[in-house]
Amino acid sequence: MPKNKVTVASNQRASRTLKLAKKWLWCVIILLALFVRFWKIEYIPYANDADELAYIWAGQSLTDFGVPISWSSFAHTTTQWHWTEIPSENVVDTKIPIAKFVKPWFDHSFVLPLLMGSWSQLLGYHFPSIPPALLYRIPFLLIAGINLVLIYQIAKKTFGTWPALFSLSLISFSPTLLFAQRMVVSENLLATFMLLAIYFYMNEQPLWTLILASAFAGLVKLPGLCIVPVFGMAMLAEKKYNRVLTYGVGVTLIILLGYGLYGLSIDWASFLNAMRDQSSRLLGWSNPAFIFSQPGFHTKSVLDFSYYVILLLGLSIFFLPMNTNAKILAGATLH
Repeated sequence: MPKNKVTVASNQRASRTLKLAKKWLWCVIILLALFVRFWKIEYIPYANDADELAYIWAGQSLTDFGVPISWSSFAHTTTQWHWTEIPSENVVDTKIPIAKFVKPWFDHSFVLPLLMGSWSQLLGYHFPSIPPALLYRIPFLLIAGINLVLIYQIAKKTFGTWPALFSLSLISFSPTLLFAQRMVVSENLLATFMLLAIYFYMNEQPLWTLILASAFAGLVKLPGLCIVPVFGMAMLAEKKYNRVLTYGVGVTLIILLGYGLYGLSIDWASFLNAMRDQSSRLLGWSNPAFIFSQPGFHTKSVLDFSYYVILLLGLSIFFLPMNTNAKILAGATLH
């Protein structure tokens, strides 16, 4: 066999071996990431977190009675409050467990409560009960896996395989994200639909898939709509004016229809009152340094170096020659 043909064959074998090694490395990282998220999932963070229980109880009552009922830190009228005992074998305390519930409960969207309510029903738990943390956090192990796969695919599409593997490793084993992704909070599901929207845009999927993903991000939690101006600006830069209009109108109509039908099906006046109360509540960072010491947590300082690395690497994209995909990621990071 001629020498040049031998060299070509050898290069092809080496290329196939490298591709196989990358696939195995991807699988190993994903499996390890899921394992460390499952390890002691019922203990860390502490079980029966108040935010998690809010979604669980709202879901249980919504599936049991058709009306969301849960505890709330927002201001409501006196007639909306009532006291109830929480019977649960999983609550250990020296005093009777009592919670102050509000009915109807509109503190957050209906998407996550419906998910958790259906899961509780499947497990045999009804309002107001507390399933074991090992059980109620299991769905978020699956959601975390989906998010990690999407992060890898988006990074691979934009930067290539090795940077994608680096990004996947960093996010898979960041302590802050590792523990946060275990919890029953809307931000985890919100991230799924935002990542799906980015993935659909980068892979030039039909516009309706981008509209649905963006709308569901907003239905999970309204801050998810921050992704809309990112895609809007990208489409304007490409002079796709009709596409911008269709996208914006489509997302808006789905959001209004979803929240409107939910409020009307329960109690429209209470729904409007809840929205008004929430919009006046003071939230946010107390100063620019807050994000470095308490990334997403308002009660505890979290010193996680990987969190700073993710932030700084994300910001560094502005100093690099950028294609359209990189601009999308930069805009999404900024928002």
